[in-house]
Amino acid sequence: DTGTAEDMLRNVEHATAQILNLYKTDPNTRYQLCITHGNGPQVGALFLQNQMCVEHGIPALPLTFCGAMTKGYIGYMLQQCLYNQLQSDNELSARSDIKGAVTVINQVGVSMHDTAFQNPSKPIGKFYTQSEADKLATEHSYTMMEDSGRGYRITVGSPTPLKIMELDAIRHLLCSSHIVVCAGGGGVPVIMDDDAQQNKLYGMDAVIDKDLTTVLLASELQADTVVIATDGDGIWVNYGNPDGYKLDTVEVSELERLYTSG
Repeated sequence: DTGTAEDMLRNVEHATAQILNLYKTDPNTRYQLCITHGNGPQVGALFLQNQMCVEHGIPALPLTFCGAMTKGYIGYMLQQCLYNQLQSDNELSARSDIKGAVTVINQVGVSMHDTAFQNPSKPIGKFYTQSEADKLATEHSYTMMEDSGRGYRITVGSPTPLKIMELDAIRHLLCSSHIVVCAGGGGVPVIMDDDAQQNKLYGMDAVIDKDLTTVLLASELQADTVVIATDGDGIWVNYGNPDGYKLDTVEVSELERLYTSG
């Protein structure tokens, strides 16, 4: 894939078909389904497109805006594919627990004191060679990081998600039999500290880890099951390194230890 709209739509169509198969495994079970997704390649590409527009006199949008925009168009693709597949399947279209799909561009509260803002660790966008990465770092002051042996990527802060701001709306939509697409790319990071002026929210240029936000959302919704799908062969510790190993069945205490150690 080269990241074209056609590539993305084809991949989404394949993914939504697999998701809807869930409803066919047990026709008598009613589901409330929430779909989250990543946006790393898309937000990185849009961020760079914005930077390129500056030389043509068009102001660049900040990363937080790019994040919200990509969450919107990925949600649009998911909604469209889900709608088309539901309409073409008599078994699914007849179910009373699927009224349709809707996307929520939700904000996620983070702390302005999170050390992640001073220590960028989240790669976004395309892969670069070392010489290309050095040039970007010099010309644009980007933080570049080698990613899993595949090249170098622009790296931004990835604060810990603390609160799903639109949780009540998401819960209401689920209870109304809608498939809800939300927390895309980890959600739009906003400052929610007590010292935020007049209790307002302020967007922050960062990318929240989508898996952390997904787990936070699942916890707040008291979900029965969380599935994190990947095209990899499993979850690895120190992926790509000689001491790397794959996790299979693992105790919560071991996951807590790994999270604490970074």
